[in-house]
Amino acid sequence: MEWLHKKNIDKFHPNWSGKTICPECGKNKKHESKVCYRCKPLTNSGSFLKGKKHKYYGLLGTAHYNYKNGELVKWIRDSEEYVLWRKSVFERDRFICQECNIKHSYIEAHHIQSFISIFNKFLQEYNQFSPLEDKDILRRIAMNHKPFWDIDNGKTLCKKCHNKYKQERNTYACNSL
Repeated sequence: MEWLHKKNIDKFHPNWSGKTICPECGKNKKHESKVCYRCKPLTNSGSFLKGKKHKYYGLLGTAHYNYKNGELVKWIRDSEEYVLWRKSVFERDRFICQECNIKHSYIEAHHIQSFISIFNKFLQEYNQFSPLEDKDILRRIAMNHKPFWDIDNGKTLCKKCHNKYKQERNTYACNSL
């Protein structure tokens, strides 16, 4: 376990490959990854590289196995109606975490029934439309789909309590496999 010490970086690290130059840009890199941080693809949109296979990171965007109609989900979550739903949940709960009753903290709107399960039911209900070809039609229908905007399906949580809920949901999903 001696290699865990802070001094074991660069050439002393057990995974050190001896290459300090990024194969993409030719500049020096400071860590053991395949490319430097400047050459990594941007990940803020969720659909970077438009579904192509990246030579270092595998399948990305729409080609990735975990991509679930990302453009439509992102559009709904970025919509003005979604912002109003969150604001309504916060106002109803008086901007107080409903688990620990903390005030003046960073708060998040938690879906009691998860957003993805509502979204999947929505797609099943309107399965005659393709999420890729009929995006505009599905967007108009989503704006009038009541379960997306049901205030009773949300509650205000602080970041710490919300992370606990997410962790419980992930643990339950892993155990049910």
